[in-house]
Amino acid sequence: MSKRLKRYLFRLIAALISVGVVLLLQRLDLIPAANYYPVLAVLDGDTIVVDMAGRPQTIRLIGVDTPETHHPDIGRQCYGAEASNFTAALLENKTVLLLADSESTNRDRYERLLRYVISEDGTNVNSELLRSGFGFAITSFNHSQMEYFVALQGIAQSKDRGLWATCEIDYGGEYLQTQQINNSAD
Repeated sequence: MSKRLKRYLFRLIAALISVGVVLLLQRLDLIPAANYYPVLAVLDGDTIVVDMAGRPQTIRLIGVDTPETHHPDIGRQCYGAEASNFTAALLENKTVLLLADSESTNRDRYERLLRYVISEDGTNVNSELLRSGFGFAITSFNHSQMEYFVALQGIAQSKDRGLWATCEIDYGGEYLQTQQINNSAD
């Protein structure tokens, strides 16, 4: 096993253990469930709104970018609706655990909170989007799961999961562009 793979596995196991410990301690009422928040809306595949102390707060999932569904400059992208539907199926009308990342900023340029989102069943939604081929790993800013997320994206890409089987990817410009693959014979 390579040193790099060992690091990925160590980080994954550490993250899962930490989430498991928090969930267990909260279930035993040894610590309050202060980081659990009801999901009010799923805006797209990588952005949700939660209720924080009676106020709506927009949350941007750290380290993952899904194709756009209603971006003012680039419109609807290939697999954007599927990514949004996937996130909605996991999170609509549910409660989520939000985890900050000490290596990341607290907010993005749009003032959205940057968080790892853990569903009620313990699924890390950020990594599940990548594993299932609904998004891209963000490498343009630092976060503790970057190498692991890049590896998850690579696996999804090599197995033609989700958008990797359906879309053409253009890495140029400020935004990743996805377009439907044209399979028709001319």
